[in-house]
Amino acid sequence: MRFLLPAVIIVASLAPVLRAQEEPSRDLLMKRGGANAESEAGVARGLAWLSRQQTADGHWEFDGTSKDQAAATGIALLPFLGAGEDHKNAVKYQKTVAKALQWLLDKQGKDGSVGTADMYAHAIATMALCEAAWRADDAKVKEKAADAVNFIVRAQGANGSWGYFGLVQMEGDTSIVGWQIQALSAAKRAGIAVDDKVFKQADKFLMSVSTDGGAKYGYREKGASQTLTPVGLLSRNSMGKLDVTDKAFANGIDFLKQYPPKESYLDMYYYYYATQVAFRAGGDNWHKFWNPKMRDLLIDLQNKGGGDETRGSWDKDGGYIGTSCGKLGTTALAILTLEVYYRFPAGGDPKRRR
Repeated sequence: MRFLLPAVIIVASLAPVLRAQEEPSRDLLMKRGGANAESEAGVARGLAWLSRQQTADGHWEFDGTSKDQAAATGIALLPFLGAGEDHKNAVKYQKTVAKALQWLLDKQGKDGSVGTADMYAHAIATMALCEAAWRADDAKVKEKAADAVNFIVRAQGANGSWGYFGLVQMEGDTSIVGWQIQALSAAKRAGIAVDDKVFKQADKFLMSVSTDGGAKYGYREKGASQTLTPVGLLSRNSMGKLDVTDKAFANGIDFLKQYPPKESYLDMYYYYYATQVAFRAGGDNWHKFWNPKMRDLLIDLQNKGGGDETRGSWDKDGGYIGTSCGKLGTTALAILTLEVYYRFPAGGDPKRRR
């Protein structure tokens, strides 16, 4: 077993008021991105449904095969944070966010793991901790988030991937790598520095499973998976290893255009990643090809009636998320997808290499 010194340090962040002065308004971001009143109404209905599913102690539970409460709580908390709600400055759901955040913090072990050593669950929970720290500029939460990030750093396998369990340097696949990179990207956003060696190793793994010069990605071997290609593209762009102006990114977009949003193929795992990739591509790929289809499909499929148990949710999809995470996971990813226009406004143009 190899041991890594902590590669994470806490970096001072700008005060929220200064950050707010630099950010475009939500309305402007919606207009630029192609949101509309119907998509925002969908977000509002979805958040209301999620809030009704929260348990008294602040956590959520999946209604699929997964029983991991840390993953369920993290993925349900993220849409509230994406809408600008946090535990200090929320518009409507401050108590909802605060209870969920405290539940996650209470489940964090001395080694930094949140709830479990399962790396899927830990990455999702870490994303939530980092984003909560960033949005509220909360130093105490940031410290705990840094511990969670260090757990991810220490768990990275020799080939640059991550396995299913932490602290043993297991090797894994593109899917689990994607969640770790999202968490590490959230860490950077929160002012938590991550050694670029971690990203270089992760990029080495992703390139080892890529084809067409880094345009398409497989699972553990070279391939061109519809589902995993946007995971690879988003991860490498988030790490600063692939620019939207690069030929590989453009070729990857062309590949994804073979699989546009459609009701006969509802797979929120794929749509969640592919939407972010198309958004970063911008131009006609986003405004004419992807966004109108994706936005309107989600608006149409949302349950708008049926009482408190149904109104605002999305029925579980036909893919992995629906099977494992049920209606809760499907709804959370659908809301995050409808928040893509404004979820990360800070830091300049999201299309550029960071």
